[in-house]
Amino acid sequence: MKTVTMAAFILATGIMASSLRAQIAPEKEALRAKIQDVQPVGEWHYDNIASGFTDAKKSGKPLLVVVRCVPLKAYKDIDTKVALRQDPKLAEALSQFECVRLVQIYGLDLGQFQFDMNQVWAVLFLNADGTVYGRYGTRASHEGTGEVSVEGLRKTCLAALDLHKVYASASAADKVALQKTLDAKRGPKPLWTPPETIPSISDRYRPLDLRKPTIRGDCMWCHIAETGRVISAWRGGKKLGDEGVFGYPPVAVAGLRFAADEASTLKAVDSGSPADKAGFRAGDRVAKLDGQPMLSEADVQFVLDKAAEPVKVNAEVQRAGQTVALTLELPQGWRRGGNFIWREAIWQFRQISGFMGEVVPAAERAKLGLAEKTMALRIKRYHGKDGQAKTAGLREGDVIVQVDNETGDWNDYMLLAYVFQKKAPGEKVTLTVLRGGRRQQVQLPLR
Repeated sequence: MKTVTMAAFILATGIMASSLRAQIAPEKEALRAKIQDVQPVGEWHYDNIASGFTDAKKSGKPLLVVVRCVPLKAYKDIDTKVALRQDPKLAEALSQFECVRLVQIYGLDLGQFQFDMNQVWAVLFLNADGTVYGRYGTRASHEGTGEVSVEGLRKTCLAALDLHKVYASASAADKVALQKTLDAKRGPKPLWTPPETIPSISDRYRPLDLRKPTIRGDCMWCHIAETGRVISAWRGGKKLGDEGVFGYPPVAVAGLRFAADEASTLKAVDSGSPADKAGFRAGDRVAKLDGQPMLSEADVQFVLDKAAEPVKVNAEVQRAGQTVALTLELPQGWRRGGNFIWREAIWQFRQISGFMGEVVPAAERAKLGLAEKTMALRIKRYHGKDGQAKTAGLREGDVIVQVDNETGDWNDYMLLAYVFQKKAPGEKVTLTVLRGGRRQQVQLPLR
């Protein structure tokens, strides 16, 4: 059901005033109240992607779909500003879309909607026929600060509108060619869609029951679906590659640093990085990557996430009014340079392995007789309900110095990623730990 504005936006002295609150259908209002979501301003299809597509077909407008995990704090500031249309210029841009606000993803087509599901706030741009124009929103840390802005979103909206005009006005032959190019903005078909069919979460998450006092255990959150996908693949015997365990690496790993207030423009390029060697420069607007039109940093991240390893990716940048062709080369294992320890998957990895670790500081390593750049991960506490780590003989305070034959200087995520990439359910991993000044081995089973 589409929300309806109670009054039109009023233009005064060139500034758009705030509209009255939008009305939401009773069942959606109950949902909004239950999760304590903001009361959106303007026309929104609230938690109803189907009505968004229906009206987009009638109006000819493109869709702008906000996917938001309301209870989580990350991105709350920009999400509120967007939902309430607080910025007049952004509000004007939003008025040219059929705007959808999804606050749960039960039933969502994960083949159609592909994005970094650890973000907790993401924006996708689509045509009514399902063609994906692009996406906005990038998260590189638990806090999720500094990567997005109202102005950056506004400029990405304008870029999406420009692409929509080209697509809508193209001849039949040109549209087929363009659609083929845009088809690449959706990656390979996922193993499971919709999310409630993912085996490891299928019996735990379902549409919100408005009669219950809490949302935990019911609400189908994006990051839960992403973690469920990884764990289900592992338990199903599928080998986990870097593209799964280290999915959506931040583009800064390649040396690309985008300006938050622009659509797809670089504010800096790290010296000596792959991007620097490829010839990218500060001020470049990344127009195409792997043949796809780029709307934002999130689009760049999507292309790199779907790339093989090692890889050469062709790019086109706009520089001083000229189009410059570049080739970005990324080596094997390049994804691992990103920060993944904040991502939801680590909680499930810990649940299965039974412990949470923390890197031992350099000064303390010396006291323990451990060399620099080698493994030193302390068991901070037990994790999970099964107690398998404790049963196996691990103790809180043990320092892991070797996993099988690996002794790399790994953090918690890197260690657990290795375990789940190399071991199958039911197998054991050999942990060498330092306890009381002596080394001993623990055989940890994986369930």
